[in-house]
Amino acid sequence: MLKIILLSIFIMSATLAQAQSDFLVLKKHNKTIARFFPGSYISFQLDSKQWIDAYIKKIANDTLYLDPFEQRHGINSWGMPFVDTAWKNSFKVPVSRLYAFPRPEQSVEYIRNGRIFQIGGAGYLLLNIINTLTSGDKLFENNNGTRLGIA
Repeated sequence: MLKIILLSIFIMSATLAQAQSDFLVLKKHNKTIARFFPGSYISFQLDSKQWIDAYIKKIANDTLYLDPFEQRHGINSWGMPFVDTAWKNSFKVPVSRLYAFPRPEQSVEYIRNGRIFQIGGAGYLLLNIINTLTSGDKLFENNNGTRLGIA
């Protein structure tokens, strides 16, 4: 009797189970950047250069069914900031019309774009000028001009 109950529970759970739903994978040089499932947020640019912010309603046959929205920031009558969300009409987009995705935020962007080296050079320049002037030396004596040029 116990075997029959276990077998019936197994058969019922097997009929309700799904192996995998449709999803979209964003890759760059064979490296997965993002995965999108039904119900997840997506932001992308169409081939007409229009940016879309939407939630994915359904993914089927290389087509995204989207619920787009627009968020506007404003100030209410008491002077407090608020966010107003305007939902737009649902539509479908074939995957072939996706043109671009926003660049993900990187935690070490200040090193990649060179800002940290610019800040370090400006700090060295300021420190050199302060030390030279407080010691009573002239600013461009004893090869100090080349040090300022390097900074």
